[in-house]
Amino acid sequence: MKILSDRYVFKKAYVRLLVWIFDLVGSGCFFWLRWFKTKQPVKRILIVRLDQIGDVVLTLPAIDLLKACFPEVKIDFLVSPAAQELVENHPDISCVYTFQNAYFSKPYRGIQALCEWFQYLGLFRRNGYDLAFDFRGDVRNAFLLFLSGAKRRVGRGSAGGGFLFTDLVAERSQEHQLERNLALLRVVGCATAETDSGVYYPLGTLGIFKARCPDFFSKGIHPWIVVHIGSGYPSKRWPVSNFFLLIDRILKSGMGSVLLIGQGSEERLAGSYFKENPHLFNLMSKTTLSELCALIDACDLFIGNDSGPTHIAAALGKKVVALFSGTNDYRVWQPRGRSVHILHHPVPCSPCHEKICPLPRHDCMEAITVEQVFEKVRTLIHE
Repeated sequence: MKILSDRYVFKKAYVRLLVWIFDLVGSGCFFWLRWFKTKQPVKRILIVRLDQIGDVVLTLPAIDLLKACFPEVKIDFLVSPAAQELVENHPDISCVYTFQNAYFSKPYRGIQALCEWFQYLGLFRRNGYDLAFDFRGDVRNAFLLFLSGAKRRVGRGSAGGGFLFTDLVAERSQEHQLERNLALLRVVGCATAETDSGVYYPLGTLGIFKARCPDFFSKGIHPWIVVHIGSGYPSKRWPVSNFFLLIDRILKSGMGSVLLIGQGSEERLAGSYFKENPHLFNLMSKTTLSELCALIDACDLFIGNDSGPTHIAAALGKKVVALFSGTNDYRVWQPRGRSVHILHHPVPCSPCHEKICPLPRHDCMEAITVEQVFEKVRTLIHE
């Protein structure tokens, strides 16, 4: 079972076994698919990444490399609603399709998702793709690309269905997600040297936001320190009370202005913390994703958990203090950027891949102290 454990993402042994049997049968039936790799010029590419913001940020550098490899190609991108704006603003993407009932959407509606899946299947068949990528390794995406008629399909089989790709890229343990994505490009002959972040937002976005929130821009003093208290799962969150203690320390030190960002449920996490302070600004639920990118790009330092905004800040080259839980291996998922500083506390149960910590004490996060984070922030601000 150790081999199956390394090969598939599922935690339960019986699920891994069932998927292995499915792949064994599928490979026997579809072994011939890899005999017919197209040699014709690539004119249109489809990318599927129905994940959350951080996953998409780590995929965007691949767009620049694909365009460099195939300068005349049209690149279409199927994305979840959460990351739609990130992809829409990319200059090398020709068309953006949004899967409204993506697998991580809340609430997830299975019947609507299936209907939408078939709608996109028909559209993609009409588009006639020469090359298609699934950067997640999801059996649903594998079937979508296979039935779409894309002539060459590149992906991984970490959730089963690897036999549906013409080019199956092997899993490599402890490979960073960015490198994992770029490995898919190498099989079609693309160079994968270092590239820019791939995070774009429209010119003038910060000015539009400034017109909507004039108080912040007139009263905020530099340095600007953006703080994001949320994350996709509770297991990835540093205690909210610790964030508030940290903010109090920063404000008391006169280090600069603190900008608290977040959406929806994250705003509810903040509760009644907000207080009268001329250097504390509540920008929760007040930005679009493009405005958030522009705001982060204008800041001096970013503090957050393992989350989409943290990945955006790192990709934009900002100074980042990232608080990583033991949910995932930080070496595989840490944000990539010029000045990223990871704070984590090793625990024997990591990586657990749990949405909520099942233990009485969430030690991987609770053991990171306010003092540790404050000292790191102070050092970076005064560099």
